[in-house]
This record gives sequence, structure tokens and C-alpha cells, in this order.
Amino acid sequence: MATAFPAGLIPTSVLFDIENASRSGGVSTNGQEQIVGSGAGRWRASLGGIYVRTNAQVLAWRAFKLSLRGRTGTVLVSPFDGKRVNWPKDAYGRVLHPGFTRRRRLDGTPYADPEIPTESEVIATFAAAAARRATTVQITVSQGEPIKVGQYFSPSAGRVHVVTAAINATTFSIEPPLRDAVTLGQSVNFTRPTCEMRLVEDASGALDIQLARTGMVSMDFTEVI
Repeated sequence: MATAFPAGLIPTSVLFDIENASRSGGVSTNGQEQIVGSGAGRWRASLGGIYVRTNAQVLAWRAFKLSLRGRTGTVLVSPFDGKRVNWPKDAYGRVLHPGFTRRRRLDGTPYADPEIPTESEVIATFAAAAARRATTVQITVSQGEPIKVGQYFSPSAGRVHVVTAAINATTFSIEPPLRDAVTLGQSVNFTRPTCEMRLVEDASGALDIQLARTGMVSMDFTEVI
């Protein structure tokens, strides 16, 4: 089972891209080169500048890093792209992102709001089934602004795709191709998409604590397919 990324630790730099997307046999003797899509592209991610400041964060990071057992374990990695989500708007045109709707004064109490309050949720579903490896999907939004080209989304936890073109109001081209088939009415997560990934190397994310107090870490991941 994939491990959740430690809550409250936000990288200051995020690289989320698809590697291994094309193939070439090299340049021929006449100088021409044929390049084709490999169909084997997978996500890679680099999360940099993760500041670990408090004792609680140091302990949480230590437990998280060692629980992975190097490249053995997997992590649900977010693209950390909340600023570009199609959040709902209210009758006054205000964007109902969690920073606006979440009552942080209640944190730590029995009445604390969830990370994404109900009024901030983007509620979307697949309007038609689609097969594994499909690159076109139909999605309808019942709460939230219209879907924007370039947005990340997850059809299920651990799978991330990007909307690359809008064919019409509900039909979209996506990359990479669907990892798994989707069904009519299946929920689509636009608010907190995640990709199941593993470390590029065992040592990635090691915490070097400065003056026995704080540290900063970076991690490199590749998608688990």
C-alpha cells in the first residue's frame, strides 16, 4: 500500500514531467532522424526545498523516509498545483479555495474543518466509460468552475493525468494515456490528484539536520506503473 506524503511539508520547487515519451533510432547516414512516441512515458517528479523545521516535522520525516525501505515502498506524490484548480465560486464571484473556506482557528479541536471543506470541493465524474490506454475522456463538473486545459486530475488515487485539449465542453484529450479503465459515473479528483511513485535512489530524501534543529530535503521519484 502506498504511503501518504507527510502533511504540512510543502516543497519550494516542484518538477512534474513525463519522461521516456519518445524514441529514435538515431540520425541516419543522410542526416534524417525518425522520432516516434514510445507509448511508455511515465511521470517523474523532483520535490526540492522541503524545509523541516519543528521537532514534530523532524520525527514525521524520519519515520516516513525509513518506512519506505529505500526504493521498496511507494508514495502518493501530489503535483502541488492547488493554485490552478478549478475551484467553485460563490454568488459574489469569490473563489472558494480552502484558504478562504477553511476555518484554521478550529485546527486541533473536535470541530476542525477537513483539508478540503465541502463548499471547496470540485465535484466531477466521468460522463462515459473509457478503456485503458484511452487518450480522450468525457467529464462533467457539477460543482466547480469549467475544466481548464493544463489541469492535473486523478481518476483514482495514484494515477495522474493532464488535460491537454478541450474538444468540447465535456470531452478532453489527456496525457499520459489512461493507466486503468474508467466507468460511467466514476469520480474525478481535481483538487488533490496523486501519483504513486517510488524513489529514484535509496538515499533520496535523507535529512541532514543542521545544529540539531532543522533541515531541508529534496526527493526524486518515478511513477509506478
